[in-house]
Amino acid sequence: SMRLAHKKMLLNSLQEQIAVRYSLSMRLLRSFFAWKSVARRGHVLKAKLMNIAFSKQEDNKLMDEEQNSQYTAMKVRVQQHLLKDIFEQHDKLKSECHQLERMDHLSLQSTASTSVAYLRQSKQVVASPQNRTDDISSRFLQRAIAVEEGSP
Repeated sequence: SMRLAHKKMLLNSLQEQIAVRYSLSMRLLRSFFAWKSVARRGHVLKAKLMNIAFSKQEDNKLMDEEQNSQYTAMKVRVQQHLLKDIFEQHDKLKSECHQLERMDHLSLQSTASTSVAYLRQSKQVVASPQNRTDDISSRFLQRAIAVEEGSP
């Protein structure tokens, strides 16, 4: 009865850790796609800047020097503002991705240590003679423990 309660507690702990890992993985995936979206907007902005440079040549034919310099200065201010926003979004998403990767790594370490503890506990339970009712699962568990400990 105590062993069953302990095993249920370990199982619940593993299920919670799996749920946390899944949640972290989904957040990391969403952050990655958001970062790709920002990068895509950066490429679009670059194309617009090149288009502006080309259209500037056309504008030179239509405007005199003073109007042209005011127009160009306005374009540059707008472009600088857009670039600043894109870089801020990129930095924010990058730091969020790093944070999620650290949390995912810590979660993975925690899951691994809990699994090893669970396998060791199970090895002790399987080793006792009164618990050899299910020979197949006993052999499977002993094989898993051997693999975990590095023996073939």
